[in-house]
Order: sequence, then structure tokens, then C-alpha cells
Amino acid sequence: MMDLITQIKLVLFSFFFGIFFAIMLDVNRKYINSKRKRYRTFFTVSFMLFHALLYFWILQKINSGILHYYSFLCIILGVLAQNFIVKALKK
Repeated sequence: MMDLITQIKLVLFSFFFGIFFAIMLDVNRKYINSKRKRYRTFFTVSFMLFHALLYFWILQKINSGILHYYSFLCIILGVLAQNFIVKALKK
């Protein structure tokens, strides 16, 4: 059982990590969508591996690496929020 402060930290971190992940995905999109299959595979695997390790490393610091379903939900909400903000700013 986690205390309330740790849960709030986890939710906020997951949300902002989702925003960070979406921004990094936009920055690295030309490498991930490369014409060559080997480059595309290498960059996609290394991109996902790096970000997964980064997320779990910081999660280890926050709450000893305990995962909850709402952490994934907050990452998805962070990605959606970043996409919504970018689309609103482009208009």
C-alpha cells in the first residue's frame, strides 16, 4: 500500500513522462520512419528501450518500482494532452 503523497508523485510523473515521450517521438520521427528497414527497426527498438528503462529507473526512485494501472493511464493522457496542445497551437 502506497501513501497518498507517493501516489500523487506517481500520477504526476507518469503524466509528464507521457508529455515528454510524445515530444521525443515527434523529434525522432524522421529516424523512426526511415526508408530503410534496418534503420527503422534499430531506431524504434533503441528509442523504446531507452524510454522504458528511463521510466522504470525513475519509477524505482519514486516508489521502489511499483507499477499501477493508473500510471499507464496517466502516460496515455499525457501523450493525448501533448498532441491536443500541439494541434491547438498550430491553429
